[in-house]
Amino acid sequence: NLASGGWVSSTVIMAGEYVQGYGGGICQASTTIYNAALYANMKIVSRYNHAYPSSYAKWGLDATIDYPGKDLKLQNTSEYPMYMQCTMVGRKLTVNIYGCPDDSFDKITLTSYTTERVEGSHYIVAAQRHYWKDGKIYKTQSLGSSRYKIKVDKEEETPSTPSTPSTPSTPSTPSTPSVPSTPDTSNSEGNSGNENNGNSGNENGGHG
Repeated sequence: NLASGGWVSSTVIMAGEYVQGYGGGICQASTTIYNAALYANMKIVSRYNHAYPSSYAKWGLDATIDYPGKDLKLQNTSEYPMYMQCTMVGRKLTVNIYGCPDDSFDKITLTSYTTERVEGSHYIVAAQRHYWKDGKIYKTQSLGSSRYKIKVDKEEETPSTPSTPSTPSTPSTPSTPSVPSTPDTSNSEGNSGNENNGNSGNENGGHG
């Protein structure tokens, strides 16, 4: 990533440390797109978590990008086209994904929880996608596990650990959209804001 390519310097994780680098902050966009894709029932082909938990996303639901080695790749497995719309208003990014609704479920929710904690070393967090029908969860899909390092203070050699989240509350889910008249303008919507895993749990850091 070079300034000549339009990249702006911001905070990135390099060799386990927070430093300034071009492309820093792009992971807030990839994380927003990742969460929208989960709500839109897209298949996650490739996703990587950060080395350390991100403050702008629930643990296990972040998505880092670090070209060329790490990228977020999504797949439309429906029978109809899907359209992604990304808009910025001030510092808020909103991602909408449109497609033909799947009548097999009414809504999707996401959860994540800590499965392992090794003091001074790491956390492992699992994430799931839940499919609801008639007010009940009828199917749960594993989104894999994410491994996060625990930041250690080099001077005192004591771990500075982030607070472990309790079983997270269910995020709000977009209302079930009406069936569109044409597939290319349909409305299976996955909304995700900047305040907001996939099948990969790598601990290597990338751009944050």
